[in-house]
Amino acid sequence: MVPRPGAGLRVTSSQRGRAGAARGATPSGVPAPGTCYSEPVHDPFIQRRRRVTYSVIDVKDFEGRRTPVAKALEALAIKANQFDSEPGQLGHEHDELTTGQEELFVPLRGTGYLQIDGETVDLEPGRYVLVQPSARRRVDAGPEGLSYLVIGARVDGTTD
Repeated sequence: MVPRPGAGLRVTSSQRGRAGAARGATPSGVPAPGTCYSEPVHDPFIQRRRRVTYSVIDVKDFEGRRTPVAKALEALAIKANQFDSEPGQLGHEHDELTTGQEELFVPLRGTGYLQIDGETVDLEPGRYVLVQPSARRRVDAGPEGLSYLVIGARVDGTTD
């Protein structure tokens, strides 16, 4: 998945208000494509994030069924992907034993079904389904299609 030009704009929260026309801001205050502001960060863990306090992407800037949300945002601790499935499209059955990730499924638009170890769970906006690494799972889109977000993180026994 390759983002279209202008995708993945980043601006620090403290500089968002200062991003005026001279700095390439659009009338809405969002930086123009290619504009990036950063503040000094001394924490080596955060340096990988290119020294910004938050990242912003827009899924409409990506093409294809899968949008690598966490990767595009340069997330360090979670994985997240948005899937946009056509009506009736069947997903890929898999487990997460090799990654050790539990996954949270968040339906965004449309309806569908999550097959988990032979059981069926209806998916619709407002319903959240957490699936453990060992469970076999597959997402199938309903008659109007299904857009959903999958957020994954390694299970390490802590919730803090």
